[in-house]
Amino acid sequence: MYSKIRDNKQHGEKLHNELQVGMIRVCLFKNRTDDALEIFKKLTSDVYNSFNNKGIEPPINVKSYMTMAHLSFIGFCKDIDTADFFFNDAVMESMPYLTPLQLNFIKKYLANTWEMTGNYEKVKRIWLVTWNHYEAKKSSNSSVSSSLNDAF
Repeated sequence: MYSKIRDNKQHGEKLHNELQVGMIRVCLFKNRTDDALEIFKKLTSDVYNSFNNKGIEPPINVKSYMTMAHLSFIGFCKDIDTADFFFNDAVMESMPYLTPLQLNFIKKYLANTWEMTGNYEKVKRIWLVTWNHYEAKKSSNSSVSSSLNDAF
């Protein structure tokens, strides 16, 4: 479906970023990680090429599409190696766009990790990294703890 929409665009006409984020999620739900990664690459290159050609940094509201796509890989990707990669990038804050560890995505990531690996130590490590990240930012509190703990 994404290919049809993309192919029907006129030359030079870009897909809306919201559609790209939505299609990334659909691909992840359908375990089509490679397709989701291709759309993500296209999304990021579209955003940066468009603004670099103008000699300006993309505004935060435009970068937010990349943030949502990034978080989608953490929360919805069943390929745990890929989800781990995006999670670690978010923890390290190594991306040129914001990647906050949003608990609704982290909880899905924890559940997916358990479902796909059954590895308690891995789930515990993700939990600890997340908690330590919130502690380092001085943003841990009882609601974070409660939300993070509700599944495990």
